[in-house]
Amino acid sequence: MIIVRDKHHSVIRHAARIVTLFVFSAIAGFAQNDSSGGVTLPKGEALHLGVSYYPEFWGEEKWEEDFDHMKEIGVNTLRIGEFAWGNFEPREDHFTTEWLDRFLTTSARHGFQVMLCTPTATPPKWLSINYPDTRVVTPGGAIVDTYNRKHYCPNSPTYRKRTAIILKALAAVAARHPNVVSWQIDNEMGPHEAGRCFDATCRKGFVDWVRRNYVSTDALNQAWRTNQWSQQINDWNELSAPANRTQPTVSLAHARWTQESWTKYYDFQRDTLRQLGVTVPITTNIMVPIYEGLDYWDFAKHLDFIAVDHYIAGCAPPASSLAFDICRSLKNGPFWLSETGTRGEVVKGWDSSEVRLWAWKSVAMGARGLIYFRWRTSLSGNEDNHPALRTHSDQPTAAYGIVRNTWREMQEFFTKNGGSLALPKPEVAVVFDWMSLLAKGNPTVYMTDEMKQIERELLAVYSHLQRCGLNADIVSPTHDLAGYKLVIAPGGGAGLDVPGFSARLQSFVNTGGVLLGSAGLIAKDPQNIYYSEPRPRGQTGLFGCRVGEWREINPWWKSEWSVDRIETCEVEASNGRLEQIKGLVESLQVADSSKALLTYHSGYAAGQGTVVESKAGSGRAFYCGVSLDQAPGTNAMDAALAASGIQLMNLPAGVERVICGNVTFYFNHTRQPVTFTAGSQDGSMLVGPYGVKIITN
Repeated sequence: MIIVRDKHHSVIRHAARIVTLFVFSAIAGFAQNDSSGGVTLPKGEALHLGVSYYPEFWGEEKWEEDFDHMKEIGVNTLRIGEFAWGNFEPREDHFTTEWLDRFLTTSARHGFQVMLCTPTATPPKWLSINYPDTRVVTPGGAIVDTYNRKHYCPNSPTYRKRTAIILKALAAVAARHPNVVSWQIDNEMGPHEAGRCFDATCRKGFVDWVRRNYVSTDALNQAWRTNQWSQQINDWNELSAPANRTQPTVSLAHARWTQESWTKYYDFQRDTLRQLGVTVPITTNIMVPIYEGLDYWDFAKHLDFIAVDHYIAGCAPPASSLAFDICRSLKNGPFWLSETGTRGEVVKGWDSSEVRLWAWKSVAMGARGLIYFRWRTSLSGNEDNHPALRTHSDQPTAAYGIVRNTWREMQEFFTKNGGSLALPKPEVAVVFDWMSLLAKGNPTVYMTDEMKQIERELLAVYSHLQRCGLNADIVSPTHDLAGYKLVIAPGGGAGLDVPGFSARLQSFVNTGGVLLGSAGLIAKDPQNIYYSEPRPRGQTGLFGCRVGEWREINPWWKSEWSVDRIETCEVEASNGRLEQIKGLVESLQVADSSKALLTYHSGYAAGQGTVVESKAGSGRAFYCGVSLDQAPGTNAMDAALAASGIQLMNLPAGVERVICGNVTFYFNHTRQPVTFTAGSQDGSMLVGPYGVKIITN
């Protein structure tokens, strides 16, 4: 037994080797490719520590000095160019890319690798003004202004033409510089900033998309059930792009068309670069924990590797865990943290800081690149107060020293562990269908209350798993479930039927798995129309229950005109207290062969099942008639976890465990030291404020 102590973290008892070393390293020999997940990471450094840098803003006189400081803290990768179109092409067809050539030469001399970004997120003024057809148009016909970013239409033929021209100029420069190891296309692609476009091109594009997918108006009317509210389409000219969600079928169709629009614009840039001779990995930076603008299951198929922007400050620990697990699950492999923040709380020193904890957590959960936004705070512009590693006056911030010290510790850790770290291999999978989220959206409202409720339920699941010391994979309804012990399918995030999903759930349980579903599961067909069959559709036998009546009880979304009274719907919680339910409430009719673990105590569903357990094949299925963020959801998750046979912990609030092969991480997300029992293998331990403890078996 080896016990290692430092001045902030002590170990009381364990039978393993403990190493208390922290943050990011570039150790040669670290696996760069995961072909099973379709991941192609940039070559060169196996683990990338980087910064977003803006050479066009600071000028050449600062480059050498900045590079010296960067090398001091361990930076090996620079992310550049995403907002520099006006500096590359200040006037139409007048290119000034010589400075980029000099920058790449200088950075290579200092040993830096570069992620070069296409600058299409910020079109120059001359382009937006001379070609107004490139700009987003609102449903009312207004053209968005040019003072922000992402105000372009991804379907604009003119914008694509100008995109190809600037990409040709950049690729010609990059071809001379082998230190360009990857490309990032655009910046945070999607409709979340300027909104979806409703110009003539997009209106026609939507109608053409519907015609391609439904072929005839008769087929469309049948699929969309348009005889409600006299919405029948007799001629394609009668179809228009929706400006609201009055018709859920049309709203979802518009979301799918929007998905295709952005994906095609990404593909256009990627394919253009490939035709210009680019051979290094290409990606774009996605957003987490849950992005409400695009279906990332589909979008990720087009990326060589996942790069994600995640600013963890202010993000609840389970939410950041959800974010990283999604990133790892999107391509079943490692990812890059392409933007992350430098601002976090510090208790006493760098080794009791959130920045250090977050860096370790991202690595443990699959990040193989960590790029801080940004090197120095900008003197002007929209983000002129955004935290950075250095201030406006070029003074180091608190994060500067933290990154430097944690980098050195991480290098030591990887050296001692053979230059590698296994990815987590969870025993739990959480099903999330992005289209089920987008089905709750609105073409002109980026985030709806119904979407927020789906995210609340996912966060509740993650919070519960975190307290039990468990990690999870996030899987789509098309994912193979073999190998998991427990699958949780929150109904809000799996409300639409997906071909093969029901069969996969049935097979999983029949072969010994444990399944937990919740209210709203498989309630609608792929067109966003409710099934007439009892729900969960096709799964009533598996779960041993069927939904009778269902209703929204005291919904989360209320107007100023709502009645103040609360509709009573209570359940008796595990502690014997009566808990009032909010949101979707399903009255469960329990089969004779199944067992109601919990029933409604009062309200319209009094006496009916709330949580039901059923046996099927060699496995078990649980169904909760309310959202898992409600009190019965806790009972349901506890019952399913107990049935799964997974080894559980009872971690203190704010403590998280991540298992990476023979290495186990414990993270303390609180500003107070925490003592807890980690189990028979790891023993009892004390983890300091914002501390990280690593146990290597």
